[in-house]
Parts: sequence; structure tokens; C-alpha cells
Amino acid sequence: MRSKWILSMVILLITSVLAPVACGGGGDDGTPHDKPVSSITYGVTQDDQDSPELTLNTERDPDLRSSTGSLTLGEVTELIVDEVGPDGGTLIVDAPNYPLDGLTIQVSDGAYPAGTTFEIDSRTVESHSFGPDFNPASVLIEIDAGLNLAQDFVTMSIPVQIQPDEFAMAFAYEEETGVLQGLPLLESENDSVRIATRDISRDIIVSTVKLDRLDQDIDTGFQHGVDDWQFENYGSALSPRGHCAGQSLSAMYYFIEDLGPPLFGRYDNYDNQYIETPKLQWDDELAYRLASVAQESIDWDAASRWYWDLFADEHSDPGVYNAFTYSMLLTNAPQFVGIWSGTASAHAMIVYGKKGNSLLISDPNYPINTSGGADDRYIDFDPESEKFEPYNSGPTADELDTAYDSIIYFGYKDIIDWQDLGKLWDDLEEGVVGNVEFPDYRLLVRDKDSDVEQELWNNHKAGAQEILVRADAEFTPYLFIYDANGERITEGRTSIPVQLQKGDNFIGFEINALDSSDNPLWVGFDWVKIIYEEETPTVENEMKYVGTYSITAGECTSSGEFEFYIYKSGSATAKWRKQTDSCQSGFQHYPWQSTYGTHADGSFNIQMNKSVELRGTYNENSMSGSASSGDFSFSATRVQ
Repeated sequence: MRSKWILSMVILLITSVLAPVACGGGGDDGTPHDKPVSSITYGVTQDDQDSPELTLNTERDPDLRSSTGSLTLGEVTELIVDEVGPDGGTLIVDAPNYPLDGLTIQVSDGAYPAGTTFEIDSRTVESHSFGPDFNPASVLIEIDAGLNLAQDFVTMSIPVQIQPDEFAMAFAYEEETGVLQGLPLLESENDSVRIATRDISRDIIVSTVKLDRLDQDIDTGFQHGVDDWQFENYGSALSPRGHCAGQSLSAMYYFIEDLGPPLFGRYDNYDNQYIETPKLQWDDELAYRLASVAQESIDWDAASRWYWDLFADEHSDPGVYNAFTYSMLLTNAPQFVGIWSGTASAHAMIVYGKKGNSLLISDPNYPINTSGGADDRYIDFDPESEKFEPYNSGPTADELDTAYDSIIYFGYKDIIDWQDLGKLWDDLEEGVVGNVEFPDYRLLVRDKDSDVEQELWNNHKAGAQEILVRADAEFTPYLFIYDANGERITEGRTSIPVQLQKGDNFIGFEINALDSSDNPLWVGFDWVKIIYEEETPTVENEMKYVGTYSITAGECTSSGEFEFYIYKSGSATAKWRKQTDSCQSGFQHYPWQSTYGTHADGSFNIQMNKSVELRGTYNENSMSGSASSGDFSFSATRVQ
């Protein structure tokens, strides 16, 4: 079981009104659950149970990936070097007879709380390799306003000359990767293009395309049920109003940055060495936490609300439709869409293609393995009325009766810090994503008719056929308990009775925090193997050792506390907690991590994860060991 750092219960008991597009809304019901049962006879061993099967398309066309190219550029022309203070300001290029004469950047009050310096240069485009649909209508605009994202969106009006049969849009160009990314479009007129972005420190260029080129179908290579997540958007204790934006953006990051094999199902029940549960989403702990943490990393009360208000005043449906189409046509990458009903209910999704006059949608509320998820989902555009048809969904998968009639094009790197999102993916791979943000808990267990309660770990040996389990936390916990087939068998708040069968019992515990209306909000999930041998084993420690560990991964070295326990039953437990890390600065709260195994005749073998074991020896005075792979070593001295 993975420990989590304790947070204030404010995040669980206070539900603030979020800005539009933040998966807002919120009904009276939380995550649905059945009528509680007082006790249920249960016992399915690993040998007896069959893992649920779900056949899905997991093939991805390797030729359909994000398009890249390059620009051959001329000499640099310096345009502006100027300070912008905390109160904001306006920068205007005054260069008669130069293509960028009149370019205007507006910085709102508070966008840069400490102020910043704008350096604006330009370079002519002499040639490019982006294909026939990339037609530069401006020089390349090189802007440096510091490394940090602005706290509010910065707008820029770029002078261009556009023909009536053309559509113009601004793109950010990344020279190192050769990637183009569409920027949020406010207006596209005959003589200017106006954008809004939080990341203004980029190389920006306006390109045009003939309108008839936007009539074609588009396939970015992103596939519903292959490149999106396998779980529904019900939100969590961290994101009680849903995590649709975090779920969408994290899937887009995985696809665009090409992190590995198809995402769908890859992190199902991640790092569980016992059973596979493709039909149970609540144990997809690291993936689900990643979506929630990504959601909450976005400032919904400031920048996103400002952009939404600005967009609502100035956008047009044809412009939004063309922006999605042209971005996918030129970049061959999925796009991020925000939708709003006008009643403060909002939602976020992925646009991954175009068919006819319809934008193809990956909706976090409808993964392909759920009811309605296998159906193709579209946002339809009516060319006669020049309006989008309402799209039906909801802020969460529990509220699906909203018709959204406002459709917004968001640049995916303008709504979230793309580098920070990448760091969350690193945290997922390390097994620590959400450890700081989600509240801490412990599972406690005791045998029936016993007053001795202990923390519940893997390979727990029960002394009675019926055990009672509860969660210890600073929030009000509510548990859903599952059998080895992923079927819910019981639930409750405290001291929940569970019947065991002789042998190995694989039991799943879904931990929720009850809000002020007693709605359960997801916190975490633990699978635990509980062994019942019809004999009462001793649970006292035979020997306890305390020491230190160190681990080296690449250029980083970390170290911390290490504890080792030998039990008379033949089981062993290793626990460690990081205290220092050469690649991280500042004070950090690190949780304890634990794993379990066996010992005999002075040696031990503990499974750390699916592929790595901890091995070593012990005696009456000390113990030491290392991991079967990787530079992880530890030693400790006996204290009892």
C-alpha cells in the first residue's frame, strides 16, 4: 500500500465555483453506489478466478503522427525592447512600410506580477518544408518575455493581407522540434489576425490556406479507444467537479510527445502484480490521479475565465471550425476543445479528426469500453446557418444531460504548462503522482472478536475467517470493497466485515472521502492479498531493523530512512522514505513506501514491483541488501 502525504481537509469540504470549461456543474449525487450490505461471504483465489477480458483495437498507424518541418530564415530585424510593469500595458510596432507596422500586444493588469521585459524581433521566411497548406502571410515574429507563463492571457494583433477565399491563423513554431502549434484565435480579418495566449515567448507566424482545402476529411492518427484513457471522468477528492481537462490534456501529451505504446489500458491497474482488471476503473490509481492533478494545475479562476469572457465577445463559429480544421490539417495533431452551455456548466474534450462537416470527439465521459462510448461522437457544424449544433454531454460522467452550444478552440500549450505536464508523467512512471496533492490514509484490519488492530499490508495473514477493515484518515472515509474479479462485494464507513476463504484472497479497497453532503469522492485504491490458513498466526514482530538506503538513477542520487521487519510467520516487510534528492531543491514531503515478501534461514526476497526484487541477508544484529536491478542498496541495524 502506498502512503500519501496528509493535506488539509479544506480541499475536501469546500467546493468552490469554478470558471467555465473547468468541468463545472455539480449535482446532488456523487459517485453512485449500491445499498450497503452488512456482511457478505467472499473468497475467490487467484487459481479459481478468470481476469475479465475486453477486446479492443490497440493498433496505431505509425505513419499518422504529428507533422514536422523547418523554416529557412533571413536576417534578424529588431523591433521592440521595452519594459511592461505589473499593471500591464500596450506595445505597438511603429515601423512604416514594414510588414509588421501596427503589430499590437496588449498585456493585462497582473499578467506579470513582477513585470517583465519584452524583446520582439522578426525574420523573413525564405523557404519551408511544411507542405502546400503552409503559406506564410507574415514574417516570423520572435518574442522573448521571460520563461514564465503569463498569469492572464496576452493578446496580439498581427497585420496581414488575406484574400476572400483564404483563411488565416497564427501558429507557434518550435525550431528545435520542427513542430507547429495553432494558437487560440480571437479574430481573423482581411487585414489582421488576433490571438490570445499565456505563452507569448515563442516564435509566431501567420499562415493562410485556401478555404476549399478545409472541406476535406482529416485523420490525425489519434484514435478513440487507442490513444485516450480507459476510465470515465467522475472527478475525485482533489477535483470534485471533474477532471475532463486534465484527462484530455494528459492523453494529448502522451500522444503528441510519443511517450510509448497506445495509451488505452496501458496503465490499467498500474503496478499491480496480482490481477488484471480492465473492467474496473477505480484501481487505475496513478492514471486517475494524474488526470486530477493535471486538472488542478490549471488556474480556472483567473486566466481561463478571462479568456472565456474575451472569446465569448469576439469569436465566430466559422472561425472556430476553421481553426480546428486548419490546425489538424497542418500539424496532423489532435486539438483541445472547450464547450459551454451558458449555464456555468462546462466541459473539455479532444478533437482528433474531421469527417464531412463534423469534428470527431474523444470525450472523457465516454471511453470506448463504456455505455455509449463505442459510438462515434461528433461536434457538427452547419455550413448554411454557420453555427455549431449543440453537443450533448456533461461536466462529469455522472451528469450527462447538458446540451453545449458554445464551442471554443484552445491551444493546448496555452491552457496548461506543457513542461509541468511532462513532469507529472515522470511522477506517474516513478509511482508518486498525486502523493502530495491527495490526502493520506491507512487501512487497518482486525480479526473478528479481537481488539488487536494493525495496519493492513500485502500478504496479511488473518487469524479468523472474518475480518473487519476500516480506513484511518483526517477525512471522513467511505470504502467500496471488491473481489478478485473486480466486482463490488460490500461497502461502508467503518469496521466493514469481510468473509475470507481458505488460501489467498485478493481484495480491492477503493477509498473515498465523504463531502458535506455525504457524496463519496475518490481518493485512492489498494489491492491486498490476505491469507487465511485456518490457524491463528502471531502478528508480533520477531525482529525490527532501522537504517538507511541510497539509490542512483541517471545523474540523480537520493537517500533516506529504511526499515525492515521479520515476522515469525515467515513474511517480511521493507519500508523506506526519501529524505534527500540531488535533483530536487527546497523542502519536500516524501511519503513512506512499502513492499512485502518472505524470509527463511537468514535471507529474504521481497517483490518491489513487477520486475524488481529486493534481496539480502540478515542476522541477529544487522541486515543488508540491494535490488535485483538498478542501483538501490540498503543496510540496517536491529533495534528489537
